Amino acid sequence: MRYYKTLVTELAPFTFVPTKPTQDVRLTKGKPMRPINVRTLMIAAVSAAVLAGTVVPANAAELTDPGAPAEVAAASEEQPADGAASEEQPADGAASEEQPADGAASEEQPADDGAAADDGAASWKQDGKGWWFDLGDGTYAKNELIEIDDVIYRFDENGYMITGWHNQEGEWEYFASSGAQAFGWNVIDGSWYFLDPETGFMQTGWINVDGSWYYLNASGDMAMGWVHYNNEWYYLTDSGAMATGWTLVGGSWYYLNASGVMLIGWVEVEGSWYYLNASGAMVTGTQWIDGVRHWFFHNGTWWGAWN
Repeated sequence: MRYYKTLVTELAPFTFVPTKPTQDVRLTKGKPMRPINVRTLMIAAVSAAVLAGTVVPANAAELTDPGAPAEVAAASEEQPADGAASEEQPADGAASEEQPADGAASEEQPADDGAAADDGAASWKQDGKGWWFDLGDGTYAKNELIEIDDVIYRFDENGYMITGWHNQEGEWEYFASSGAQAFGWNVIDGSWYFLDPETGFMQTGWINVDGSWYYLNASGDMAMGWVHYNNEWYYLTDSGAMATGWTLVGGSWYYLNASGVMLIGWVEVEGSWYYLNASGAMVTGTQWIDGVRHWFFHNGTWWGAWN
């Protein structure tokens, strides 16, 4: 099945006259677009042949390019009834505040009184259990991930739109209250998560985003502050980005190498020597190190030693 789109006025009744009568086609009305008086006209072809023909009323443009818009004048002040419970996509809302758990699902299929009908109108439907999507051919989306108007949604085995966290074969996905799948950085319940830009799968461990390193805990939330990893200490700034070089934390200076590892002991930085104690903090003033007295300037640079 191939679909072609053009635009028609929302209030206009319309038909499609194919150039070749043998073409197997049907029309479906998509959800309202902006401005509100414009609707997407979906033209579906069973064969792979490119469609050509005319959208009527007679003043409509000939659809020689299936992707080109065809403006059609309104022929009626009333919208033709199609029996749909609702043709509007659920409005976007705030992210779910629940921790990872299976997404919204129902043990029952959509109610019979709102069941999908072979009326050629693909549209959103809602019943007491949730949202579902009528494909307009007598079936509805279920147990699948599909794209609708450039937004990706997942429907459970009973056909209901999933929201919140969803475990898909061991990988966590997140869907907003509108059902839209999340990608990239997202704040969920006050914590930052990173969902793979391609798959939408929640990431854990070290990730590099736009040249900066971040650490995501096992539960996916972004770490900040000190992180102990593989027997080494790292510091993640308030933005979550891994720190390198001199870093001021809690009134003390620490030095983290290019890999982000906190150093201790003697370090040479740009030709000057510094001493970092066992906690990693830079020392100043007089210090006894291995039985020898050393003196450090207020900026931590080593001046000398004497007994």
